[in-house]
Amino acid sequence: MKTILKHAKSHTQWLHMKYLWPIFAISTLFLLAACGGGTTAGSSATPTATTGSSSVAATPTVAPTTTTVSDSCSLVSATQATTILGGTVLTRSHVETVGASQATACEYTSSTNAAASLAVITATDTTTAQATFSELQQISQATGGSEYQVVNGLGDSAFTNGKILYVLKGKTVMVITVANGDSTKVLPEEKQFAQAALPKVS
Repeated sequence: MKTILKHAKSHTQWLHMKYLWPIFAISTLFLLAACGGGTTAGSSATPTATTGSSSVAATPTVAPTTTTVSDSCSLVSATQATTILGGTVLTRSHVETVGASQATACEYTSSTNAAASLAVITATDTTTAQATFSELQQISQATGGSEYQVVNGLGDSAFTNGKILYVLKGKTVMVITVANGDSTKVLPEEKQFAQAALPKVS
């Protein structure tokens, strides 16, 4: 158990350093699209052996999201993540406050040294979600080079910049990352996370 917790700590720190920027990027873009500008608040979380959560106090002024921090890890359960990543998987959920809306996220760390992150923005309408997704796609096209590619068969639209998978479905934008020593497994495993989560978002 000590070994698993050690893996969880190291992978969580690594994910925060390398992969949290998509959450901040998508949060900023969502805020600009929905509110015309502003700032985002920080996040907090408490790791647990199964699922955990914490939230930043906010008074919603728009329609509530369909995904809350308490169930962000239920979009892809620890059991499903174990099937994808192998080993024993621990989860950690948290929330990012974006103006009057929230981005929920779940981090997965496996005893096999693999890790993943699933972040979800639920917009108030499909137009805002599409605008956010389009902005992210333009950035990835400009910076991803030959690694950028459209991914077919996921949600309404999906693409990857070679490291991160972005998926749009209705009012939801998902940002999925997998860290695996075998780079050939990254996109296939990100797709598996998307396929597991898509039936639960709208």
